[in-house]
Amino acid sequence: DYALVFPSDEVHRHLFHMLFVPFALDAIYVADGEVQSISQMQPWTGWSTGRADTVIEVAAGEVDVSVGDEVALI
Repeated sequence: DYALVFPSDEVHRHLFHMLFVPFALDAIYVADGEVQSISQMQPWTGWSTGRADTVIEVAAGEVDVSVGDEVALI
């Protein structure tokens, strides 16, 4: 029912970890409004990295997006 959004002023490499997170998350890496990569992070031990100006974290499998899709946050 929610997402965490991490915006930044420019495209750069982001690193996320799942330490102390007991459920799987998808990290959606977006640059200039286009999905660059999607990574599913496993509970407790997962991690992910990607280049983006915005990263969106959602519960694993909750959002149907693909690399190349355009994303608009409203």
